[in-house]
Amino acid sequence: MKQMPIRIIVAVLVFAIGFAAHTSEARAQTSPATGKYVITKLTSTKIALPFGERVFKGGKWAKVTNTRCLMCHSMGMVTQQPPLTPAAWTKEVQKMRTVYGCPMRDDQVDGVAQFIFKETHHGH
Repeated sequence: MKQMPIRIIVAVLVFAIGFAAHTSEARAQTSPATGKYVITKLTSTKIALPFGERVFKGGKWAKVTNTRCLMCHSMGMVTQQPPLTPAAWTKEVQKMRTVYGCPMRDDQVDGVAQFIFKETHHGH
């Protein structure tokens, strides 16, 4: 799947969720403190996510990193992280996979982590 259509899908989903939250009110609930009904009004919040056209260059691991990591992060966001060791990058990439659902295969984690380490200004 190409990178741009995934970003469009994510943007549409974020917009739809934000729109639904902005236009709805929670059902009335009884406040435990007062015993009175409370209506909670939900409002939307605008956030600016980094979006860039820059991509990593350099072969197989650049392609995997561009396809998987840049789905959610900009290249600048990746390269501007504090200094991390290769082991710390492996832990971070694995977290993106297991906690946040990055569709990266387990056998790609070490390669991507090593690639990111070398590409950041800390890895040179």
